[in-house]
Amino acid sequence: MDTIKLSISILQEKKLTEYISDLIYKDGRVERLTGTKIIPISLDKTNDIVTKDVLYSPEHNLSVHLFLPHKATAGKKLPLLIYIHGGAWIIESPFSPIYHNYVTEIVKSANCLAVSIQYRRAPKHPVLSSYEDSWSEIEWNFSHPQIPKKRETESNIINIWQKKSN
Repeated sequence: MDTIKLSISILQEKKLTEYISDLIYKDGRVERLTGTKIIPISLDKTNDIVTKDVLYSPEHNLSVHLFLPHKATAGKKLPLLIYIHGGAWIIESPFSPIYHNYVTEIVKSANCLAVSIQYRRAPKHPVLSSYEDSWSEIEWNFSHPQIPKKRETESNIINIWQKKSN
């Protein structure tokens, strides 16, 4: 009986090793075995939050997930929260339900504008790419002085970010 279990174990291990070796590249990149659930953007104000995705790094196809409280008043400046999601630079994204819901609650509570950053993840990309992407997005945020000075309406804020990405 033990011999049969051992044989099955060796067979399963061999298959797993063969499968995994197909996903590990010589340069160290690894393909992910599972996908990530994504929350779509919402311009529906029933949630009290409006979300929008804007491309900030066309060369790497990276975007930010913007969160704006629906009750933002014209002419009132809002604090800006730059959120870099957890996941050890390896898993999930700003579009994942756990981070989307977390930032939504922060924006509702703090009445602030939030920018949740998408970055390239390891091991498919070197870990330093994540840091570079995060810093690039922060620079992208502050590259236009009108952002902190002019917060009139949610459509104006979204339009400003869209112009920056073009």
